[in-house]
Amino acid sequence: MAWLCVAWMALGCGDACEQLCTQTAERIDTCRPDSLLWEDLGAESPNDFSRTCQRQWDRERIRLSAGDLSVALQVCRDTDAALRDLTCEEVRALDVPTP
Repeated sequence: MAWLCVAWMALGCGDACEQLCTQTAERIDTCRPDSLLWEDLGAESPNDFSRTCQRQWDRERIRLSAGDLSVALQVCRDTDAALRDLTCEEVRALDVPTP
């Protein structure tokens, strides 16, 4: 049964905020200029970025009331939808540190 959970997680399943972590890492990777390394973003790779984001969400989620959790998950869904509409220039402006 444990292998089923691992398989689902590998497919990107999880709550809306976990999915947002994965989508954000993928979008940054798509829009990241070659001159910008993942290390510049505090991660080793897109997967590392996503895992770190998901760990942060796990820590925050346990502190939320049921109502606040519902609001947070809706914010993640809305953010994920908005992220898909951003151009690479807009993504870089949001996520890429300037020297």
